[in-house]
Amino acid sequence: MEGELTEAHNGRIGRKRAQRLQRLLRGLEQRGLVKSRWVKAGKVRERKQYEITAKGRAELAERLRKWRQFAAAIELVLSFRGR
Repeated sequence: MEGELTEAHNGRIGRKRAQRLQRLLRGLEQRGLVKSRWVKAGKVRERKQYEITAKGRAELAERLRKWRQFAAAIELVLSFRGR
């Protein structure tokens, strides 16, 4: 499977990066944040396609909210430093 991802990208990413990406996607799928399905690609090949789930969207929204809070706090600290 890891080799398939590398092959699918026609060498644009290395094998180690493809393996890391596969592990990441598998973990996200196990947590219910993404779902996958096999789709026909061309006459013979099938490829695994990933889609974010409702749970994944909620997780993303929460992490984005926390990131924005953090960024705002850093901005506040930096604005005092400039005074």
